[in-house]
Formats: sequence, structure tokens, C-alpha cells
Amino acid sequence: MKLLVCLRLELTKIFRQRGTYVAYGILAVVVGLMVWGLHQFGAPHRHQVRHPAATEMAVGGNLVTAFTVARHIMEPVFLVLVPMLVAMVVGGLVAAEHRSGVLRTWLCRPVSRLSLFTAKALSGGVYAITLSFFLGVFALAVGYAVFGGGDLITYSSDGLVILEESLAWPRMLVAYGVAALLMCCLASLALLASVIFENPLVAAGSAVAIIPVSGILQHMEYFKFLEPYLLTTYLDVWSHAFEASLKFADFQAALTCVAGYCLVPYVLGAIIFWRRDVTS
Repeated sequence: MKLLVCLRLELTKIFRQRGTYVAYGILAVVVGLMVWGLHQFGAPHRHQVRHPAATEMAVGGNLVTAFTVARHIMEPVFLVLVPMLVAMVVGGLVAAEHRSGVLRTWLCRPVSRLSLFTAKALSGGVYAITLSFFLGVFALAVGYAVFGGGDLITYSSDGLVILEESLAWPRMLVAYGVAALLMCCLASLALLASVIFENPLVAAGSAVAIIPVSGILQHMEYFKFLEPYLLTTYLDVWSHAFEASLKFADFQAALTCVAGYCLVPYVLGAIIFWRRDVTS
């Protein structure tokens, strides 16, 4: 019961801050720019689609739909922008309160440290999920308003894939669901950094730095053996949702990685938070 009370209070604190909604505003601006670009210049390869066998295939009809917007916005945003926005908010959940002295007041109440830390972890995950799905819902809404519905034409490892509108909906749900879980990994890492560092900016920066560092290691021959354990290996795994056929095996390794990246930082953070001296 105390956990639920703490969770409600943590969510209230997050969503009462004006800075929290800056992230939603930034995503809305990016979606607007994407829609403007698609409206002015059309979809990539709108005049002709080149088949892998080097033959050209003409495609008629409208290549740009609401699903085009929601699909094409994912790659740049989930690889760079959303991780930064999640880390900015979650990175201050402990560090900012410790710096201001609020954390000391919290721990004077009859609430266990584990319950408080778990509530912060859950609220960080909720924020990451809501931010991810806001992007999808807003992109689809604006896309429908400007371009209307229709089929989704995209590329995958299978080549050119055309998904009917009735099939595009569940595929979008799967893609954004997997992306949201991956953003929970960033939230967990940011919360761990927030426990370690007293400065919320340092905590957020440390969490975001995991992505470029992981990407560098992934592209260095000496560390190829680490590739299955690096977060950047799976950051774009949601793209498998747009394959010609949907297979759970394509997401199995990524979901295992998500579980590890969420659980391990949580356990380490809980231990540090439990033993941390907040009286000074």
C-alpha cells in the first residue's frame, strides 16, 4: 500500500513540473517538421521504387499516409532524442531531491527506502512509456489530419513491404511497444546514475553517454564479443515489426536485453540508495 502511495506521489511530482512537458513539446515540433517535409517533398523514392534485383517498379497512388509519418519518425527520434529526454527527467528523480534537501525530509517519514526507490523506478518507466506512445499517437493524429489513412509502404530486410491499413495498426502497436520498453532501459540507467551522482545534469549526461559509448564498442573489432550485451545492438529492433511476417524470435534477444538493463541497474541503484547517507 505504501508503494502505491509513493508511486502516486512520484508520478504527481513528475507531471506537475513544467519542464516535463518540454519533452512532449519537442516531440510535437519534430513531428510537425516531419509532416511538413513529407508534404512538401513526398515520401522517399516516391517516383519509383528500385527492387533489390535492380529492376524498377512504378508505384501508383498515395505513398504518404499517417502510417508513413509514424514509421519514418521512429528511427531518428528513438535513437537519439527520446533517450535524451527520458534521461533528463529521470536523472533528477534522486539527484535533484538530494541536492535540494527534499530527499532527507522524505526519508524522515515512515516509508522504507526500498519502497521509495521502487516507486521512483516505476514512475521513471511510466514516463518513458507515455513519452514513447505520445510520439506514436501524435504522429498518427497529425498524419491522418494531413494525409489521411492508407497502406504503409516501407523497407525492411525483406525488401519492399506493403502493409494494408488493417495490418499496419497492430504492427505500429508492436513497434512502439518494443521501443517504449527499450526507453525503459534508459530510464533505469538514468535512475542508477541519479543515485550515484548528486548533480542531475551529470546523472542525465552519464545515462545518455551509454548510447555513444555502446555504439563505439559495437564498431570496434576488439569488443565484438560484447555486441550481444550492448544496448545499441537492439535500439532499432522495433523495425522488425515492419517485416513481411512478424516473428517473436526477432524480438526475443532484445526483450532479454531489456529485462537485464532494467533489472540490473534497479538492483544496483536500490543497494546504493539503501546504504547512502543523506544526512550530510
